[in-house]
Amino acid sequence: MTTKYPVPILWLIRDLSSLVLLVVFIYPKLWQTQRTAMVVLRGAVLSVATLTMGLSLR
Repeated sequence: MTTKYPVPILWLIRDLSSLVLLVVFIYPKLWQTQRTAMVVLRGAVLSVATLTMGLSLR
C-alpha cells in the first residue's frame, strides 16, 4: 500500500481507526489498569514505529 498511498496518510488512518476502537471498547477499562502510563507509552511507540517503518520502505 505504501507504493500507492503516502505513508503519513496510511499511518493516520491506522492510528485513527485504532483510537476509535480503543475509545468505544476499551476506554472504560483503560483507566483501571495499574500501568496506565505504560499503556499510553506503548501506543506512542507503536505509532512512531509504524511511521518510521513505512518511511523506510518508501
